[in-house]
Amino acid sequence: MKLSIIIPASILSIVALVEADSDPFGMIAIRSGSDLQYASVFAQNSTLYFGHVANSSFSGIVTDCGQLKLSDDSYVSIANSGELQEVKGSASATDGFAIQDGHLTFKSGQEIFYAIPQSPSAYLVSAQNHGNESLGVIIRAQGFSGSVVSDFYPTKNCSVPTGSHTNYSNNTSPKQPSSTNPVVNVQNQAGIVDIFSSFGLGCGAIVGIVALLI
Repeated sequence: MKLSIIIPASILSIVALVEADSDPFGMIAIRSGSDLQYASVFAQNSTLYFGHVANSSFSGIVTDCGQLKLSDDSYVSIANSGELQEVKGSASATDGFAIQDGHLTFKSGQEIFYAIPQSPSAYLVSAQNHGNESLGVIIRAQGFSGSVVSDFYPTKNCSVPTGSHTNYSNNTSPKQPSSTNPVVNVQNQAGIVDIFSSFGLGCGAIVGIVALLI
């Protein structure tokens, strides 16, 4: 006899809140009519640049903590002056990143980054406008299939150590689209366990049941 198990949608929604990251994507500069068009992001001396440098470009993901993790397992930190830098470990990374309408965004949905010329072939990547020398750039989050990746808004259901370092002065949260669906606000994984417990099930039991349905 085949046993059918029906799990309330509310429980499945809670399972979905377990830490998850965005799809991986390449970071492609968009500024029509300039040599920055379709430039990629690369690092030199732990500082990020736009440029057309073969075999040196990064891909990345936005983590559920809202941090930008690069394909070499480093993270991005934004200095007070706005420059994007590579750091080792999530405890030193800046949060506030998201993906909206196929673009990498930063605090409160800012989708414009700035390219600051350093040489004819390299532009410093910055989150701040440095005046007349700065060129506004959109960073397209391009999936490996060639299309942009799906929108991603961190839930902050993550395991970054308390008091993790964010050295950029703008500390507002990324803007999320409105939704008619109810949203469960879970501050940490302990909160998830509490909610599971209210249904009389442990986390292991829920994950096991979901696995049977896949």
